Amino acid sequence: DSELSSLDQSSLSLDLDQSSRSDTANKSHAGNPFLSVVHRLAASKSTSARVSACSLGTVLWSHLDFPRQLQLRGVITRALHDVEVIVRKSTATVLHEIAELVFDRRAVPWLVLMCERSMTDPEPQLRAAAMTLTWHLAEHLPNAFLGDASKGSRSLRRLPPRTDPTFMDVYLLQCKLLPVANNLSEDRVASVRLSVAAQCDRLCNALGEHWFSVIIDLLQALLSDADERVRSEAILCMPRLVESVINGSSDNRNTTVLESLLPLALKIQKDSSSAVRSSLATATGELL
Repeated sequence: DSELSSLDQSSLSLDLDQSSRSDTANKSHAGNPFLSVVHRLAASKSTSARVSACSLGTVLWSHLDFPRQLQLRGVITRALHDVEVIVRKSTATVLHEIAELVFDRRAVPWLVLMCERSMTDPEPQLRAAAMTLTWHLAEHLPNAFLGDASKGSRSLRRLPPRTDPTFMDVYLLQCKLLPVANNLSEDRVASVRLSVAAQCDRLCNALGEHWFSVIIDLLQALLSDADERVRSEAILCMPRLVESVINGSSDNRNTTVLESLLPLALKIQKDSSSAVRSSLATATGELL
């Protein structure tokens, strides 16, 4: 832990900004000293040192060229496989933040792989976090292909039209992200399925209208879940999902699939759980 006492993230960020303004001859060396610190912390036996090594990833990412980002990716990948749960949880947070900083398509397959790894983590809380990472990464996919790093992550680009050359690249990556959500919706632990039920609308917004029918089918399955908490959360998500589909549809074609939710909603009126029936009343009010 003595290694940590010499680290001050605010001064580190300042140093990085100064390095990024150096001349072209020295620019290729920017970040080397900081990466050395990260590698040393990552190799430490101290759990808090390994957490710090991973947490520095967000500070360093935008200041490193692609070869050095590869080195940092190696540190983060190993941290996601760490034996300590706290290290893996910190890594999940860092991945969520890095997803907003990616303006280079070469980093996206690695982030998708990290989503898939999180999905299989033995810790349920981390598997639940994989759902958040999935829609968050999907939301920022267009930025990786079309975004302007100078505008930052808040300037989200919309999904490219089918005529755009990058459409197929984004589409193929979406094809890898959606199965993560599907697998999590069938997780053996109810809290993981609940996380999916609560965020179906976010996934719908992030992936776009091409996937509306698939995500509605996903929500339908969760409305029939064996756990009453999952059913309750799924019914509360329904008004938000309906709004996402209506606002995101380019025509009336996609709105018709919403009719498939009505029979299940009627069935839930007779649900054995009062909490589920109460959620249905709340959702109905929001739909009206």
